[in-house]
Amino acid sequence: MYKFIFFLFIYVCISFNLSAQINIGQYEGGFSKSENEISFSATNAKIKLNFCTPAMFRVRVSWDGHFNDAEHWMVTRYQWDPVNIRTSSQEDALHIKTAALKIIVHKNPIRIDVYTTEGK
Repeated sequence: MYKFIFFLFIYVCISFNLSAQINIGQYEGGFSKSENEISFSATNAKIKLNFCTPAMFRVRVSWDGHFNDAEHWMVTRYQWDPVNIRTSSQEDALHIKTAALKIIVHKNPIRIDVYTTEGK
């Protein structure tokens, strides 16, 4: 009996985990840059990259297009010094560079690769 309950519990946990994952989809455009923030749209979500320092950024995803202004339970600081962000767009990816990072946002499907400026 205990084995049955254990396996039922494992099955339920795996089922919830697999059904909770949603594909962000493909890049759809809407690229914009404002101060320390870069935003764009995907098939199933809106994405924002908030740069805190040249070496640290935060990825935010919204499935309904709405982002809360202040999430005081998770983030304690919102005011950061300006970060010099250089961007370029190519057919298959967005390239974002700071003094410490090189970020490639692949467009189809959306995938974010993060490297140091040395390529690590």
